[in-house]
Amino acid sequence: MFLVVNRAMIGLRRLSLPLFVAVIGVLVLLLAGSLASMETHAYRPFLTFGQEGREAGFFRQPSSVLVDPAGRLYVADTYNHRIQVFEPDGRFRQVFGAEGTEQGALYRPKRLAWGPRGLYVADTGNHRVQVFDAQGDVVFVLGGFGDSPAQFNGLEGIAVDAHGTLYVADTQNHRVQKFTPEGRFLLSWGGSGSGKGEFLEPSDIVLDPGERLLIADAKNHRVQIFTTDGRYLGEVGRAGRGAGEFDTPRGVATDAEGQIYVADTGNGRVQIFDPTGRYLTQVGHIGKQPSEFYNPTGIWIDAQRSLYVADTINQRVQILRYFPALAALEEGWEAFKAARLDAALDRWREALAVDPTLAEALYGSGLAYARQGSADLAIEQLRAALVLQPDYTQARWALYRAYVGKLLLPLVALGLVAAFSSGTLLVRRLRRRVLRERARHLLEGGRMQETIVAYERLLHLDRNDVEVCKTLETLYEQEGLENKRKQLNEIIVRLEPDNLPALSYLGKQQFAERRLAEAQQTWERILQQDPTWAEGHFYLGAVLAERGEVEPALSAYQRALAQSMQTPGDSSAGPASEVTSGVEPRLLAVIELWERELAAGSQHGRALASFQEARYRLGHAYVTRGREHLQRDDAEGAIAPLRWGHALQPTDDSARALLRQAQTSLTFDRGLQYYDAQEYIDALRCFRETLAIDPDHEKAKRYLRYAQQCLEGGLSERFRHLDLGSDREKL
Repeated sequence: MFLVVNRAMIGLRRLSLPLFVAVIGVLVLLLAGSLASMETHAYRPFLTFGQEGREAGFFRQPSSVLVDPAGRLYVADTYNHRIQVFEPDGRFRQVFGAEGTEQGALYRPKRLAWGPRGLYVADTGNHRVQVFDAQGDVVFVLGGFGDSPAQFNGLEGIAVDAHGTLYVADTQNHRVQKFTPEGRFLLSWGGSGSGKGEFLEPSDIVLDPGERLLIADAKNHRVQIFTTDGRYLGEVGRAGRGAGEFDTPRGVATDAEGQIYVADTGNGRVQIFDPTGRYLTQVGHIGKQPSEFYNPTGIWIDAQRSLYVADTINQRVQILRYFPALAALEEGWEAFKAARLDAALDRWREALAVDPTLAEALYGSGLAYARQGSADLAIEQLRAALVLQPDYTQARWALYRAYVGKLLLPLVALGLVAAFSSGTLLVRRLRRRVLRERARHLLEGGRMQETIVAYERLLHLDRNDVEVCKTLETLYEQEGLENKRKQLNEIIVRLEPDNLPALSYLGKQQFAERRLAEAQQTWERILQQDPTWAEGHFYLGAVLAERGEVEPALSAYQRALAQSMQTPGDSSAGPASEVTSGVEPRLLAVIELWERELAAGSQHGRALASFQEARYRLGHAYVTRGREHLQRDDAEGAIAPLRWGHALQPTDDSARALLRQAQTSLTFDRGLQYYDAQEYIDALRCFRETLAIDPDHEKAKRYLRYAQQCLEGGLSERFRHLDLGSDREKL
């Protein structure tokens, strides 16, 4: 054995420096432990239902969800102004409520609660609470608009205790009101502010098992805790994106153990705290996949700790099942990171008692035993993990480490493997360099197809090389390979989330494919980075128009047109001919391009009609502004708005006539000024410009003749002043 080891050590001394570095790198990787994420995986997707629409089972920004004692699901379908009821498996059952102000009608209902009388609904837009029985009939109504007791302003949150006592988060009045089961006002507390016991838009309220009131104080980015008589007890959270921090939390819930669940709306997640307010974990993050959220506003916890989420902007409801074995697994990892190995082993035993097939618990136990020096137990646990999950790479490496603790030769073998891997990486790097140089020469030689093939091979070697992606995207654009461009722009956005050209391309594709919700998110994301991008406002307006949001679409279109007018060096005081030959044709070209894109297919009819309406409204506003300037004898100030009005409405004869009037008035008045100052050459130029605009302008003709005579010395000073004075009086 000594001879074998000695020969191995001699061999190691002969290895090159790169091989030694590679061996050390592998050892570092082998000794590194895994880190548990702060996001829990104890909640797994169980059921998702809903999408954007007005039909039964579809939603428009659902804001709340709850389950009644019979297991039926109730969803506040806010912008469809109704309550939808579903079976436990997500099948649609019934709907009640419709847009209106009469009893039983709803307007933007936000929150739901279950109490002795049935379903309590925060009828937000009607500033009242309505209670419905299981058949959807109204049995009780409370409130009305105002700031007096028993009046509300945009209430959102409601809670009911077992006796029927009602608590209302009076959102826009920044207070909480308490009522008897019969609706008699008892007390209120709060007020606008950020101090203890003050609120900025309290949006949800719930009672925990200890009869404490938990209130989501949305714009203060916290949850405040009170007794049922309004005495302040404490608060949870602050503004931010880290653990235990919130961005406009809109929903709050609790379970039988008193744990606090907060819908961290702006951060797209649900955070969980213990009853004392200590942060535990989070569920989900921003996105549209299962277990991902976009502005979650309402949450509900059932007896099994399943999590129901009103995933508002994703237009759906998600149900996530709680798995105790996975929770114990995560707690074991927390103990392991804190070097509490016995506690970690205990938690993993609990997890395996619930689910014996949990390979990660066996893997963690193997790591813990290895740290404790129990190599045989570590190998046993790690082999069991690999039996359950043969492709478990981390467990396999950990098993190798366990064997390394007993054998030396396997370590040498691993070093050789690492050297081989290092050599492979070096070869790949040299190959990329040669390919890149070849692609550059092919591009310089104009051999486009071969250049594309070379760059595609480069991208195959490294999918994260963003410069190769950008070059290849340009080549695809030049060659008209649109299908490949789309895939490549998706890669660019993944590597550079703020790449505006790639985002713009994807936004146009989403609009063309009528994936309107995704397109709206993409263009809003673009405009957050560059609010002056006219094309961004145009496409956002088109998307909103196709989604039926007419007024926001018109506003976006008008911003797009206004941005297109803001050209460098623009001056409303310049000569009309310069303006017409410069800015106006560019604006007309942009308008023609946009209308051509909307008219390219029959599926964008609403977007085209809204764009033409926005163009008409903006043009009419500019013409009105120019007319007002003319009425104040301000021809110079009238030209700029009339020019834009004429550009936006080329067929509007009134805009053309007013522009002509302003231009002739301005040039003729300037000619008179030059004439009065005896600057006859400039006067002649102005009178000729006036006649170029209006050939029938008699005074311009006469003063053109006078100026010519003055230059020739054929008109006396006395006659010139008298004639000018009389004509000024006529003017």
